[in-house]
Amino acid sequence: MGLDLCLLPFDGDSGNWAYSHTMLQCNRDSELFEKIQKLKSIRVPPDFGTFHCRDDEYEQPHYGNTQETPYGEPVEYVLAHDLVKITPDDTGYVNKAVWAYLKELPPRTKVALFWR
Repeated sequence: MGLDLCLLPFDGDSGNWAYSHTMLQCNRDSELFEKIQKLKSIRVPPDFGTFHCRDDEYEQPHYGNTQETPYGEPVEYVLAHDLVKITPDDTGYVNKAVWAYLKELPPRTKVALFWR
């Protein structure tokens, strides 16, 4: 089984709640993903709104509080400046574009890791 990763930079953050309307879908790159998994990560706030919410009410992803991945793992975040220290080995344009976006964020921006 392979993992997919969508990066969710916090667009709003007020401590106990935050949200991300931005979804940066990465191309699969197992070496990159291993490096990201080694970063120190912290659980997202108790109220974290994204379009990756899934619950029993809807069968499809929708906007709402997103606390777990589809695998039942807690959603965690890292800081943008820690992510940009890692260089994607993938020579494709998608991950290069994602990293170009991350480099433009303020360094202390929280970025949730949504593994699926």
